Amino acid sequence: MKKIHLSILTIVLLITGCSSARISFDTLAPSPVYIPSDIKNVTVINRTVPENSEVNRIEGIITGEGEGDDIAFATLVTAQLTDNLNRSDRFSAGHSDKVLPGSGIGGVLPYPLPWEMVTDLCNESGTDALIALESYDSDFTVSAAPAMGANALGIGTAAKTTVRCGFRFYYPSERIILDEFIFSHQLSADNTALPVLGTINSIARRKEAIMKASSQAGSVYASRVLPNWILTTREYYKKGKGNPDLETGARMMELNRWNNAIESLSAAMESGHRKVRGRAAHNLAIVYEILGDLNNASEWAAVAWGEYREKRSREYSRHLRDRINQQRLLEQQLNE
Repeated sequence: MKKIHLSILTIVLLITGCSSARISFDTLAPSPVYIPSDIKNVTVINRTVPENSEVNRIEGIITGEGEGDDIAFATLVTAQLTDNLNRSDRFSAGHSDKVLPGSGIGGVLPYPLPWEMVTDLCNESGTDALIALESYDSDFTVSAAPAMGANALGIGTAAKTTVRCGFRFYYPSERIILDEFIFSHQLSADNTALPVLGTINSIARRKEAIMKASSQAGSVYASRVLPNWILTTREYYKKGKGNPDLETGARMMELNRWNNAIESLSAAMESGHRKVRGRAAHNLAIVYEILGDLNNASEWAAVAWGEYREKRSREYSRHLRDRINQQRLLEQQLNE
């Protein structure tokens, strides 16, 4: 199985005062939807052919969509989802060329696929699970909007593209649907032209806008079933009671020189000043969190709050406990 390696990106974001600052780094969080670790290979399929073709034809006439446009746009959703899954270290994914009937209407999914069909589709491709896009719809609207300084009348147009998708994640060996999810994804664009010209220009870009929104919708669902890198921000101390070791340790943190930071902050813990020790312990907790040693980080945060009454460390300890629980869940998902 592919491994996910911790990558550390550290940036000093904001100086909040003469004695403290904020530092940010990337952390890997488990996927919002729990996917068992034995699912490593998945098939992605487009199941958005309307069962009632006449209703689809009438809708196309009303909206100006060509026949089969939504099916083509929906294929962009599944193709982008497949690409995102393959670029992760969590799954290998195959994109099925089949397009199945059963598209839902609006916010309603069709009946689930029969398990025999799900099993056959997975067996054909040698995969463990099936992700099906089961409903898809797109809207493109143009309206007048203020456009100060854009033209003599100060009036322009605003175009809004909405893509609505519904997914199911099938786990055939256990005959469990791991996820059912319906969502909308929107894109907005302003046009500084006069309303009539702006509408013409926007309609000309309609297909491009829906294609872009559809691809983005595939990435939106991928983030639901993949571990996600998130930016985490912590507040650390730059100085205290003029202690040079604390100040050096803080500078080493800003330079990503973690071993040097630990050495200087550990020296600051030998200071006789209670405040300096509390701040050094708090900073040490942050350093160990950035290095991925959450248990050590939690221990230092407990020292900072429990022994030295460092107020920031009380809330920070809670965040670290949450991160430890999240890390356990992540390890379960990755089977590490």
